[in-house]
Amino acid sequence: YPLVEMAHSYYASFLEIMKRDDEAAEAYKSMLAINPKNNQTWFSYMLLYFEKEDYETAINIAEKGIEEADDPFVLYYYKGIFYEIQQDYDNAIKTYNTAISRFEEGDRLEFQSDFYVHLGDSYMRLEFKEEAFEAYEQAVTLNPENVLALNNYAYYLSVERQELDKA
Repeated sequence: YPLVEMAHSYYASFLEIMKRDDEAAEAYKSMLAINPKNNQTWFSYMLLYFEKEDYETAINIAEKGIEEADDPFVLYYYKGIFYEIQQDYDNAIKTYNTAISRFEEGDRLEFQSDFYVHLGDSYMRLEFKEEAFEAYEQAVTLNPENVLALNNYAYYLSVERQELDKA
């Protein structure tokens, strides 16, 4: 069944279980040739390289997926995280800001909040404290129950000895 996407999916899963990652990557490429809009395929393909700690390849896959996938936000999210892992905070910030700009107003507020948390973390790593606090504030505004946002915001406010009552 060369044109049945699901058949390739089962095969890719089997190959991953068998630790035959290069062949699994080829199966994902076959799936994407059949359906380049499939978010899950892009994610699985990217994750294959993330698990190998090949962040450059994972980023390249994310970039291609962002152009093709129906819903690229998860790919933006992980692309930013991969940049953070590599301590490339400038590119992480660019990635998060690009993704944030693509959300429609009121769309997926909890997910947007997660982007703002990582944006704040990246700004803090570069010591852009004002921008970081704005990002954390936005994260908490969008999702007041975002534990990571609340924790990181409070932590950095206390470290900077700013607005301790708020922290």
